[in-house]
Amino acid sequence: MEYETSKIDSPDRSATDPAGRTETLSLSGYRASMASVWVGTVFSLVIAGLLTGNWIEMKFLFPLREKKLLEMRQAWAKEPANEQLAADIRTLDQRLRGMRISRQSFSTLGAWGLLGFAVVTVVALKCAARFRRTLPMPQLDPAAATHQAQTARHNRYAVMAGLGILAFAWLVLYLIPSPQYPESATASFLDNPTGKPTVPSPSETDPVKPSPLHPTDKPTAEPPKPAAVATLDELKANWPSFRGFDGSGICTQSNIPTEWDGESGKNIAWKTPLEGLLPGNNSPVIWGDRIYFSGATPTERQVYCFSVTDGTLLWKTPIPTLDKATEPLELSEETGYSSSTMAVDNARTYAIFSTGDIAAVDPAGKVVWNKNLGRPQSTYGFVTSLAIFQGRVIVQYDQGAAEDNLSKLIALDGATGNVVWETPRPVANSWSSPIVVPFGNAWQLIATADPLVAAYNPADGKELWRAQCISGDIAPSPIVAAGRVLAIEPYNAIVAVKADGTGDVSKTHVIKVGDLSIPDIASPISDGRFVWLLTTEGVLTCYDIRDAEPAPIDDAHKKNPRFRWEHEFQKESFFASPVLNGETIYLLSAKGRTYRVAAAEAFQQLGVNTLPDKFHASPAFVSGRILLRGSAFLWCIRSP
Repeated sequence: MEYETSKIDSPDRSATDPAGRTETLSLSGYRASMASVWVGTVFSLVIAGLLTGNWIEMKFLFPLREKKLLEMRQAWAKEPANEQLAADIRTLDQRLRGMRISRQSFSTLGAWGLLGFAVVTVVALKCAARFRRTLPMPQLDPAAATHQAQTARHNRYAVMAGLGILAFAWLVLYLIPSPQYPESATASFLDNPTGKPTVPSPSETDPVKPSPLHPTDKPTAEPPKPAAVATLDELKANWPSFRGFDGSGICTQSNIPTEWDGESGKNIAWKTPLEGLLPGNNSPVIWGDRIYFSGATPTERQVYCFSVTDGTLLWKTPIPTLDKATEPLELSEETGYSSSTMAVDNARTYAIFSTGDIAAVDPAGKVVWNKNLGRPQSTYGFVTSLAIFQGRVIVQYDQGAAEDNLSKLIALDGATGNVVWETPRPVANSWSSPIVVPFGNAWQLIATADPLVAAYNPADGKELWRAQCISGDIAPSPIVAAGRVLAIEPYNAIVAVKADGTGDVSKTHVIKVGDLSIPDIASPISDGRFVWLLTTEGVLTCYDIRDAEPAPIDDAHKKNPRFRWEHEFQKESFFASPVLNGETIYLLSAKGRTYRVAAAEAFQQLGVNTLPDKFHASPAFVSGRILLRGSAFLWCIRSP
C-alpha cells in the first residue's frame, strides 16, 4: 500500500530531507526561525562593533581631549585677558561633557540591545531545531547513528554556547568602568524654562507617605528669640553652611543612620516632593528644626523653609532682583542660577544667586534686606557658597582675571546688609567656598583661588598669610586638618599649608601631598591622620598627612610615601562632597547610592544604601538624621 506523507501528517510536514533523515514540521515556521537567527546575528555583530568603537573612544580618545582642555586652561592662566581662548575653553568643556553623557547612554542602551538580540538568536535557533527534527532511521551500524546524533547535538550546543559567550563578553565589556558625568540637575531647567520639574507621583503602595507641600501663612510655631551671636556649640550642633559650620564635612553628632532603603521605606522618616519649586543645585542647611535651601530661574529667585520633623514646607519667600543688566548670563550646564549653598545662624538665613543678588530672610520668612553685589564675571557662573561669622555673612566674590582687580572678600552685617569690611584679592574667578575655622583662641577665614591659598582675620578682613601654590579652575573647597589647610588644584595636586605663618609662606609652609586622582568638584575629607579625595568619575583615594616634613613625590604614585590606597566605584559619578561621622565616610553618588566606607588606612566598604532619585547637592547631617536634596524629593533619613 502506498501513501503520501503529507496526507497522514496533520501539521504542515511539507518537506523531507532527501536522505530521509529530517522532517520539517512547519516550513513557514522553520524559515521564520532561520530569518530571526540571521537578523539577531547581524544586529548583534553590528551593536558589538559600535560598542567596541564607543569603548575605545571613551578609554583612549577622551583622555587625549581632556589633556588638550587642561593645556588650554593652563594657557589661559598665563593669558587671562585672552577672551577667545576663554570662549574656546567653555565650548570644548561643554562639548566634552555632552559627549560623555551621550556615550554613557549609548553604552547602556547598546548593552541591553546586544543582550536582547543574543536572546532572540538563541531562541530562534531552538525553534528552528524543533520545526525541523531528525527522524529515527534504521542503520546498518548502530554506533554510527549514535555518533551522528551526538555530533548534531554538540553542534547545536556549540552554536548556543558561542552566542552566549559573545553576549557575556560584551556585557563584561559594558561593565568595564568608564568616566561618567551625571545628568546635571539643571538639565531639566534647560528643557523646561518654567522651572517646574516633572516629578514622579508616589504609587499607592509607596511605603513612605509624602509630606505636604503647602506653605502655611504662619510657621507652625513661633521661632525662638535669638541670642546676640550664635555660640560655637550652637554652630556645631547644627549644619549652618556648606559642609557644616567649618566647611570640614565632619559631623560630630551621634546616632547617625547607617542603613536605609528608599523603595521599602526602611529608616525613611519622610520624603517631600519638590514639584513646583524652582530648580537649584545648592545643598540644604539646617538650624534647629528648620531646613533651608534656594531655587532660581532667569526671572525668579526663592528661599524655602521646611520642617525637620515632618518635611512640611513652612514658607517660601520670593527674593526681588536688583540686577540692572539686561543681557542673559553665560552659565554652564552644571551651575544654573542657584548653586550657592545658603548660610543660616540663630537670627537669619542668607542666600546668594548667580546674578549677584544676596538677601537675608528672618525665621518667619520675611525679607530683612536684599542687595546686588554687581553681576559677577565668572567663566562658568557664580557658585561659591556663603560663610557666617559672629552675626555677619561672608562672600568670596572672586571674578575675572587676577589683573582685573575685581576679586574681593566681603563681610556684610547680618541685620542690615551694610558692608563691614571689604578686602581685595589678586586672584582669578573661582568656584570654591570660604571656610571660617577656629585656631586656638583665634579664627581664620580661608579662601582659595588661582594662585593663592590665603588666610584672613574674619573680624576685620586683614590678610594673615598667603601661599602661591595652586592654579587653574579652583572648585573644591579647602579644609583644615591637623593644623594644616588642605587645598586642591583640580586634576593636578593636593597641597597642605601650615596655618601658623605670617606673610608670604609659599617657600616655607607648603607641602605637596599627592598628585594621583585629584578631584575637580568634590571637596576633600580628613580625620587628621588621612585625607580622602573623591573624583567625579568615582575614584576614592587615601593619603597619609601625618608626616609634616616634605617628601619627594615620583610620578608613579606607589613611590609617594603618603599614598595609601585608591578604589573605583564602577559606573558611578559623584558631585556631592563626602561627609565623615566617627569612623565612617559617607559618599553620595549622582544615582542615589550612598556608599559607607571605613575611615581607615586600608579600603573597606561597610555598606551601600539606595534612594530612587538623582543627587547633585551634598547631604546635611544633624543628630539622628540625614537630609538630602534630590531632583525629585527632599529626603529625611532617621536612625531606627
